[in-house]
Amino acid sequence: MADPHSAGIAEEPAPNRDPGGPLRAHLEEILASRVLERADQLRRLLIYLVEAEADGKREHQTESAIGVNVFRRRDFDPKADTIVRTQVSRLRRKLEQYYLEEGAQSPQMIVLEKHGYRLKLQARAPGEAVPAVPPGIRGDSREWKAWAHFAMGAAAALCATMLAAWVLWPVPGSLTNASPPELVAAKHPVWAPLLGQGGPLKVAISTPLFFRSGSTEVRDHRLNRVEDLALASKVLKLEGLTPAWDRWVSASEMEAIASVVPLLVSTRSSYDIINGRQFSDTPDVAHMRVLAIGHPRGMPALARILAEERFAVDVPQAGVIWSGIIDRRPAPGEPRYFAPPQASIVPSMDEILPDYALLTARQAKPDGYFLSLFGNRTQTSAFLAKALTDPAWLQTNLPAASLNGGFRSVQYLFRVNYKSGRPNNANRIAEHVVR
Repeated sequence: MADPHSAGIAEEPAPNRDPGGPLRAHLEEILASRVLERADQLRRLLIYLVEAEADGKREHQTESAIGVNVFRRRDFDPKADTIVRTQVSRLRRKLEQYYLEEGAQSPQMIVLEKHGYRLKLQARAPGEAVPAVPPGIRGDSREWKAWAHFAMGAAAALCATMLAAWVLWPVPGSLTNASPPELVAAKHPVWAPLLGQGGPLKVAISTPLFFRSGSTEVRDHRLNRVEDLALASKVLKLEGLTPAWDRWVSASEMEAIASVVPLLVSTRSSYDIINGRQFSDTPDVAHMRVLAIGHPRGMPALARILAEERFAVDVPQAGVIWSGIIDRRPAPGEPRYFAPPQASIVPSMDEILPDYALLTARQAKPDGYFLSLFGNRTQTSAFLAKALTDPAWLQTNLPAASLNGGFRSVQYLFRVNYKSGRPNNANRIAEHVVR
């Protein structure tokens, strides 16, 4: 390929099949640098603006569209809310920092227009200084705290509504307008074989461990919260047509579904939501397109599939509900067993104990694909599902370059840390790729 910056005889350019290719390639360079390493919101914003520009979607480059799609403010009012202007100003300063430091030798630079939200990739002359960026409005930390409380409340309300509506019956997928962040995530090698046109995708939810004996309802506090059980019980009293073990599902698992559905509809994927028992009763499930969310304790077929992989679920011991994750082929000096947080005897200890999560992706001939994600806690599964739809998180934790050339199966093991009873962050501690 000819170097566009070198002197010589000009060649007739090949037709550009992807006009946004150079812009996306430069985006990868910025995301791989340290300048946005700890700025997840700015990473999402930059990815969104680049994808909108590369795809020519001008309707996504307005302040209102950015407020809704990037910052998830459904009732965003640009007259009353300055978050978009504030974050775009911060992004300009970060880009200026990048081109002064790590990107100082870059022959190109991304420029954000001064009074709008479009950007362009332009060539830099040797030694060209980075344009000065006017000081922007600084964010108020109280605004972020208020947004965090709002988001948690909105997520809980959404989960309750979805639980009452679905109750684990198969649900046909519907189509809505796509938003660039979901489309970016959908291109990742872990997601891409699962999505798009083809036979119906099965989204299987594991059944949590709830028990009923007469009028007494019992739960294991390490699996689900009291609120989950109360909500499930209310729905059961309205339905009451099938055994309890077939119908109960946690709000955390519905939260996981709420995270992945926008990605499914953005790629126009036809899907059905089924429960773990339906999943295990389906013949030859390993050769279908399946997204399995939840622990194998509710999906025996999932446990059988994982038994063939390097990381699998350990055989439960008598009196132990949680079995942990084992490495069937550990390297010398590496741990073999990743224990669940079952040292907890009182619920309050679950506020701080970490958990482990496992992501498994596996190809199956001729066109089957299997993607499984779970933690010992249902909250862990929901946290991982949400993270996997975030392009910035994927780029940092599961770089697509590591899967170049394809794979037969890949597994990632995460340690998920908890704070105040909620998942706080996930650290990848092991991976295994079979080519």
